[in-house]
Amino acid sequence: MYNIISKRIKALRTNLCITRKDLGEYAHVSPYSIANYEVGRRMPDIETLCLIADCLGVSLDDLVGRTPPEAPMKK
Repeated sequence: MYNIISKRIKALRTNLCITRKDLGEYAHVSPYSIANYEVGRRMPDIETLCLIADCLGVSLDDLVGRTPPEAPMKK
């Protein structure tokens, strides 16, 4: 899963021409942390993931490459 998230963060950030510095400021982390997320060395916590998704204009599901089920599971 790290690999998917890393690739998505970098691809979305570069497509939107957002610098690591700007993304880091929005997410309250350093540009170095963003670089670590993008290469898969570190994984952001859920709060940071939400901020990154907001900055990049995508849902958290989209950012992490998750496709929700069409219908909830029944008991």
